Amino acid sequence: EQFGLRGDLQSDAASVLPVTLAYDSWAWLTWGREIGKLALDTTRGPSWKPLPVLGTSALTPFGELAVPLWLVLTRTIGLLTLVAAYRLAARFAGWVAGAVAVALLLVTPEGAPRYVRLVLEGHTAPLTAALLLWAVERHLAGRHSTAFLLTVALALDRPEAWPFLG
Repeated sequence: EQFGLRGDLQSDAASVLPVTLAYDSWAWLTWGREIGKLALDTTRGPSWKPLPVLGTSALTPFGELAVPLWLVLTRTIGLLTLVAAYRLAARFAGWVAGAVAVALLLVTPEGAPRYVRLVLEGHTAPLTAALLLWAVERHLAGRHSTAFLLTVALALDRPEAWPFLG
């Protein structure tokens, strides 16, 4: 409701997939909207992460569609994470290892589908995993510039990645 999401749009989307955003995602959408109004206030919300706020700022012009667009974006990234996990594992140990890597990602770390919940709620944890896995995959493929750019994006999402830029 923070973005004026109409109840009928919310209930229609919820019939297919949960549309509820996590706390962090709501904060990033709010900050993205505030940046557009030149009135950013980060005193409330999660830790500041530039990459999600840049992404949500780009969605601000879409008004009430910002929420479903963010969910489409984060869910697509969640699928790309699974593709990267498969590619890396298959590269070293064949397609069975790729399938096992995807299955393990779907049920870790608690043996429950936590990854699926993170994707459905619009968290950036799948983005973090995608950027890391794709950076490694691109590095191994000899695409060092692309790997570096993915690592820069990773560092804008997670401060712990800064040492890897060196």
